[in-house]
Amino acid sequence: LRRFREARIDAPDGRPLEFELDGELVDGRSPWIEVGIEGARLPVLLPPEAS
Repeated sequence: LRRFREARIDAPDGRPLEFELDGELVDGRSPWIEVGIEGARLPVLLPPEAS
């Protein structure tokens, strides 16, 4: 289980977009997840955990 993460992204028109990753990665071999924002699916690369 990864620690809970929250990110804030600014949309091109200036509206803030927020998404939360509460996250278990289903495939632990890949750092990629998909985040759905208003029907669009965006690939997001998670940074490595700080050691």
